[in-house]
Amino acid sequence: MRRLFRRKFKSAPAWRRDASPGETIAFSDLEAVIGYEFQTPALLLQAITHKSWTAEYPQDPNYERLEFLGDAVLQLSVTDYIHKMYPHMEEGHLSKLRSSVVSAEPLQQVAAEIKLFEWIREKGLPKARKRHSSVSGDVIEAIIGAVYLDGGWEAADSVVISLFHERISLAARIPGGRDSKSLLQEQVAKEGRPVYRITQLRGGEEPLFKAEVALDGDVLGEGEGRSKKKAEQAAAASALEKIGSKLGNSEI
Repeated sequence: MRRLFRRKFKSAPAWRRDASPGETIAFSDLEAVIGYEFQTPALLLQAITHKSWTAEYPQDPNYERLEFLGDAVLQLSVTDYIHKMYPHMEEGHLSKLRSSVVSAEPLQQVAAEIKLFEWIREKGLPKARKRHSSVSGDVIEAIIGAVYLDGGWEAADSVVISLFHERISLAARIPGGRDSKSLLQEQVAKEGRPVYRITQLRGGEEPLFKAEVALDGDVLGEGEGRSKKKAEQAAAASALEKIGSKLGNSEI
């Protein structure tokens, strides 16, 4: 198995947009935030290559087949992890927990956190679509598939848990599938009522909103979403992550 590691950096540097087909690209920063060093970097290059690039350079394969594989690896990895970590959780709750972690929105959130949109190899794909649509989530799954092919199950499983364990832990603390806003209100009820402030960042066909949630003037969390409600939920989830140590005994 290849060497696994976990290192964060301040900003994910975008690789050269004018790179020619087949050009060798230094992936050390991207590998660092993923937590895996590739023996075959071409697999990682394929994982971040959008079909818009392949349409112009058909000799360069895109991420779609790796995404197909990575989706299955992600599902199994998360399923195995929560089955072991929560031995007393009923099947129905396990299913809801898994869905809350591997669905499109959390995949996009993870991709945004590691600035994956800066690495997507494409031709003419709007930046907003890379950042906020399912494209970045698809690339996450493709990268997982690439790790599986390069390093096997243990490597891929380690990458998945490294990227998703915080979300699994947070989701597991929400009994009955309650939403983040409701849970946040419950957690801070003794101190007051959270106040949400909404800012529209973008209009048009792909609107984007930003929400801040504050308590007594102190900002607890921020989040973005395609609607005001989704932005508020994202802000509440961000706040819950910051106060996670107060949310119960389900620590991982």
